[in-house]
Amino acid sequence: MRRSNYEWYWKVEVLMPGTANDMTYRRANLAMAFQELFTATVRLRFNRQNVSSEDAFRTQIREGLGRAMNEGNARGYSPEDVRVAAYAVVAFLDETILQSKNPVFAKWSGQPLQHELSHKHLAGEEFFDCVQHLLGRRDAAEAADVLEVFYLCLLLGYRGRYGASGAGELNGIFQAMREKITRCRGTNALLSPQAMLPLDPPQPKAVDPWFRRLSLACVAAALIGIIVFVGCKVLLIGGASGLGTLANR
Repeated sequence: MRRSNYEWYWKVEVLMPGTANDMTYRRANLAMAFQELFTATVRLRFNRQNVSSEDAFRTQIREGLGRAMNEGNARGYSPEDVRVAAYAVVAFLDETILQSKNPVFAKWSGQPLQHELSHKHLAGEEFFDCVQHLLGRRDAAEAADVLEVFYLCLLLGYRGRYGASGAGELNGIFQAMREKITRCRGTNALLSPQAMLPLDPPQPKAVDPWFRRLSLACVAAALIGIIVFVGCKVLLIGGASGLGTLANR
């Protein structure tokens, strides 16, 4: 990624990652670090998030972004990878807010979060420039994890420069991203490793032998009850008819 095209002016304190030996194992991928921001954005997108103050919301998002970036670095990702992933999530959030037409965000178009953080307002274009850069990176788990953040933004509705048209080209980008992630993670890798089903099939639960016996006994008792009821009703009808005949004599 050319530094001249992607200058960063982040106003959050980011923790530096540990040594290479600390990066051998990750409990979860990079996208999980941004799950709070993804959730807030999707809630806004579907009018499930109540916002009473733009300034308060912006402050909360800044704090959430700082936590997400710190968590990403703590998991062993490079500061550059974390920043690029954060840029994608911020672009998704900005587009969602601008499309919401919510009067609370009346001032957001004049200063979207991407402009506050990078002094630019070109996320609709640079988002896909970042995607192309990631597609050209050497196949590795880190590249797949960063690309996954962009993929999730698109999957959840971000369109950027393809908002008005370009569905066919966007489908091609989707396909290229899926193929890259698959190559990096393995033939059958899922986007979210935590979503995989357990390898061992579930064991059938042992059936209590008394349950079967009691079930059969209940069925038999019900049948006997029906038979007795029908028999008694027939006898009563027959008795009533006999009494009626005697009364008529």
